[in-house]
Amino acid sequence: MPEDLRDIDWAISQAKKRWRAPGPEIFDFIRQVLVAEHKGLLGLPRRAELLRFAMKFQQYTGPVTAKSLEDTAFYRYHRLISLNEVGGDSRQFGISVAAFHRTNEERARTWPHSMLATATHDTKRGEDARARINVLSEKHGAWAERVARWSVLNRSRRSEIDGRRAPSRNDEYLFYQVLVGAWPAEWLSRKPAPGPALETFQDRLRRYTVKALREAKTRSSWSRPNEPYEAACARFMADLVDTSRPNLFLDDFLPFAARVAFFGMLNSLVQTTLKLTCPGVPDLYRGSELWDLSLVDPDNRRPVDFDGCVSLLAALETVRDWQPLLEHWADGHIKLALIRRLLAIRHDRPQLFTYGTYIPIEVRGPAAEHTIAFARSDGAQVAVIVVGRLFARLWGDADTIFDGGHRWAETEIAIDDVGAQCRHDAVTGHAVDTRNGRLAVGELFAQLPVAVLM
Repeated sequence: MPEDLRDIDWAISQAKKRWRAPGPEIFDFIRQVLVAEHKGLLGLPRRAELLRFAMKFQQYTGPVTAKSLEDTAFYRYHRLISLNEVGGDSRQFGISVAAFHRTNEERARTWPHSMLATATHDTKRGEDARARINVLSEKHGAWAERVARWSVLNRSRRSEIDGRRAPSRNDEYLFYQVLVGAWPAEWLSRKPAPGPALETFQDRLRRYTVKALREAKTRSSWSRPNEPYEAACARFMADLVDTSRPNLFLDDFLPFAARVAFFGMLNSLVQTTLKLTCPGVPDLYRGSELWDLSLVDPDNRRPVDFDGCVSLLAALETVRDWQPLLEHWADGHIKLALIRRLLAIRHDRPQLFTYGTYIPIEVRGPAAEHTIAFARSDGAQVAVIVVGRLFARLWGDADTIFDGGHRWAETEIAIDDVGAQCRHDAVTGHAVDTRNGRLAVGELFAQLPVAVLM
């Protein structure tokens, strides 16, 4: 593959530049073996050994990448930690809508049965924690101001270990993002009272802190733990959320975190909808049926209240009005209700969502940048999926209440060629007006920032 040759050539050139020992020609030999440019080598009696080396080299690249990138670099580079995910690229903040469509078209053609997973036992943060942290990329100015303010407010909580600041500036920046992502939704409107629940949360933060510091291998490690530094950082994290005495940091943190969490909630609803309607086989990790604000393992492997979820599923069976669920979104019921409805839609149309083609749909109007629309079609059936995006940028400084119809005023999608007969939203059950082949996005988003037209 051309991209494989490109990557190997780049790696060989970088290795040669950094090599300080004699014999850099060894890298030329390695390249010949890896790209099968062995010339006379394959005719030698040791041909089988050369092939075995090339195959073993390929097997080792995965574990090496995991330990060096995912379990080291991802704990050091904290520009936006939601990007530091297994299989992710921390340099890439996202893709364009056009690239999103191209990727799905290719997946529908070549890999229709590949897994669509947003959380696993090995993710660095829960899917909804990442959806929250992503919001910071839209509010980067306000975020930078808050971090600068918090650093001043929390200077008395910092320590000095071996003549160096504890936590370091980089680690402190990580901790603020962790709090934004993991802060329990039920505590967004009020400070948690001192007691077992808060102590449990503090213990979760402590365990995460120790693991993150050891994985980073800068001030501590698994082989040589720096326990004084770890203790100072864990104490810093516990003090940040301490409510047993006045806490100016929390007074400032909570309003900001609540606003970010609202937009993160909208991101999560969109993420859930896309996972269950795009080409591929959706996977729901245990516990992510409600808000998944977990941290890295073992935090994401805590016991799940399955009995509670079963009871809740029964209560959500006849949802007709989504407004109450939106008003009380912190309890996570709205996410489970949406999952239930989307799975029912898939169950009734297995051919459509398993083998249906993917068709991008153009969006026009003032909020076109904040909309994604596409169709799934198998000839006999058609579904049109419309979701919002970049909510924090669209809302600006407005109140955090969902008034979707207003936000997407005069924004439309054209469904002349696909989905012209789609007359109702299968999520909310409401009828829609196609208006001569065009559909008002504001009408679709009157209740939710997602719609699945059948």
